[in-house]
Amino acid sequence: MKTELVTQSRSLSSVGIESQGPLTLLFDLDGTLIQMEEKWLELRFMLKAIPRFASIIRPWRFRQAFWEAARLVQQNSSSIDNFSFYIDVLSNYAYASPEKVERVAREAIEQDFASIQGHFEPFPGARDTLTLARQQGHRLVVATNPMIPLSGVMTRLNQGGFSDIPFDYITNAEVMTRTKPKVEYYEELLERLLLDPSRCLMVGNDPNKDLPAKDAGISTFLLDVPKISPLSEETKNDKRLDFFGSYTDLQNLLIEREKTNE
Repeated sequence: MKTELVTQSRSLSSVGIESQGPLTLLFDLDGTLIQMEEKWLELRFMLKAIPRFASIIRPWRFRQAFWEAARLVQQNSSSIDNFSFYIDVLSNYAYASPEKVERVAREAIEQDFASIQGHFEPFPGARDTLTLARQQGHRLVVATNPMIPLSGVMTRLNQGGFSDIPFDYITNAEVMTRTKPKVEYYEELLERLLLDPSRCLMVGNDPNKDLPAKDAGISTFLLDVPKISPLSEETKNDKRLDFFGSYTDLQNLLIEREKTNE
């Protein structure tokens, strides 16, 4: 049976994480660093995006085209980055060049998506954990599902209150060719950043998307916060899950590791 962190019966080194030197902490974004209010979010975005794309994609086709392109990106097995792949698929629905489609798509992300306020808030304890980790010298990576360009990810981070956090790397659709929940996403990230998986910890909230990190050799931590992000008993007993708990529990893990190195 999985042991909860609050018992303090496990340490980072107990699951194979190196006990000396800095770590790379991989943080999921939606539901982990930020809380996302999904109600009406798609509708508000579509009400802005459909008119913007109207000159190149018929309004009655846009929603279908948008989600079909997103679905196919998750099946990307090429060497083409996810954003370019998305634009190629979306262009099949448009009566315009891929270059024009990309230009309009970027406008939608940078202007329409960015104008939707009030849907992104910091997850309780996230900022304090990032601050502690940075003070301890750990590397911070935003390991979000790379479905949108960097500008869209930055919009979420900024609206979530993390614009001042010096992340070392942020995954996004312009640099990645794989998506979650594929283990290849994590393998690509490790290769791209030249990371040793024994010095990494994936911090997330979604067992389906974040636990495949374990298959790439990365230890895992899932948030388990009652009334905000509770885990099922099935997830807590998943063999791919090393730790679960609150951000306070994660901070305690980092503090205990720091003490052993003093």
